[in-house]
Amino acid sequence: MEMQSCAPYRGFSIDLTVTSTNVVSIDGKQSRYSVSWSVCSCAAHSASIASLPADIDFMSPDEAFSYGETRAHVFIDACLDPGVYTGPAR
Repeated sequence: MEMQSCAPYRGFSIDLTVTSTNVVSIDGKQSRYSVSWSVCSCAAHSASIASLPADIDFMSPDEAFSYGETRAHVFIDACLDPGVYTGPAR
């Protein structure tokens, strides 16, 4: 398990956790990576606002970290201004 903190974004801190799993494929045993992220206000002693896993497997830890940071930014943007949400229609 690898952990990474991102630069503060719009007054929130983002912490990412990437875990690896081994899968069996035609080529043999391979690693896949998944990411979860949490968002906290930068204010002192604040609790986590959200902590969410991504239901996607990645080929490298860097891809997982990048995706997690991007999704956390979208989440923060949507919380601050719901009109900017650009995800799939509900």
